[in-house]
Amino acid sequence: MNPDQHALFDACMRQSEYFAGRWDARRTYEWKTTVAIWTLLVGGIYFVKDTWLPGVWWKLLAVMLVLFGGYVCLWLMPLWRANDFDKSVGRFYRDQADNVIRNINITSFAQWEEGQRQRSFWTDWAMWFHMLSVLALGVLFFVVPRSTTPFIQP
Repeated sequence: MNPDQHALFDACMRQSEYFAGRWDARRTYEWKTTVAIWTLLVGGIYFVKDTWLPGVWWKLLAVMLVLFGGYVCLWLMPLWRANDFDKSVGRFYRDQADNVIRNINITSFAQWEEGQRQRSFWTDWAMWFHMLSVLALGVLFFVVPRSTTPFIQP
């Protein structure tokens, strides 16, 4: 490998590592946010409430459904798009570094992306895990019986 190829290989690997680092850092925030939402829901399930009036349940259900829709549309979908972009670009640069080693011509990102498998938010198991876990805890919020007496007696 000549010095120009070596420099190109190093640049491609640095770019690949940069995008992998962005993806990894974002995953940390993704899980912290999800755990915080789980904590709020579990706290709501555990928190002992007085018996609510019937109209309050429907209003609370509507608010929780709107919040769930916001969680999916305003948090999970943009997060997935950003993660997918960083993964794709990182893989592109990794493949370009591999092409430099093999003495194969470097391709543009558009050409490279055409040959890749198309990914979708709705086929990503991690996004389904986030949605279903929050939805299950939201259902438990309404299913777990409430008591009018405190759990811990003074």
